Amino acid sequence: KAGRASEIHFLNGAVVSLGRQVEVATPINAAIVKLVLKREAERQQGILSSAMTPEQLVQWLREQSTN
Repeated sequence: KAGRASEIHFLNGAVVSLGRQVEVATPINAAIVKLVLKREAERQQGILSSAMTPEQLVQWLREQSTN
C-alpha cells in the first residue's frame, strides 16, 4: 500500500539470499529487489517517478544484467 515499506527483502530478497547459499544465480530477483528499493528511496525523498512501461522494464533489467 502507498506509504508503507514493501516486503521485498522478505520475498525476493530471500530468493537471492538462498541462491547465494547454494551458488545459484538469481539475477532477475536481485534486479527486482534493486528496482523496488530504488522506487522506495525515491518516494521517501519526495521524488514522484512515473511507472515503467513493460518495454522500459525489460530494458532496465537488461541494463542491470550487464552491470
